[in-house]
Amino acid sequence: MQIAFLHTLSANQTLFDLFIASSGLEKRVSIRHYCAPKLLQHASEVGIDDELAAMVEQQIVLLEEEGADWIICTCSSIGDSQ
Repeated sequence: MQIAFLHTLSANQTLFDLFIASSGLEKRVSIRHYCAPKLLQHASEVGIDDELAAMVEQQIVLLEEEGADWIICTCSSIGDSQ
């Protein structure tokens, strides 16, 4: 099983690696980190819109195509809170 973490800041990988290591998760599954700063940049400059939704969807599809069984988005700024 592969779990992919979708980050918008590379610093988030370090934070999540600490939690992953302490949980022992990497011993049971394959972990992959992917950083897409353009998603946060778009959310900050334009806001949450259809274009951002399409960009996030594109990243999710790419990660699925590369074998991710689970995808965890670590950025709260690129999702709607409603």
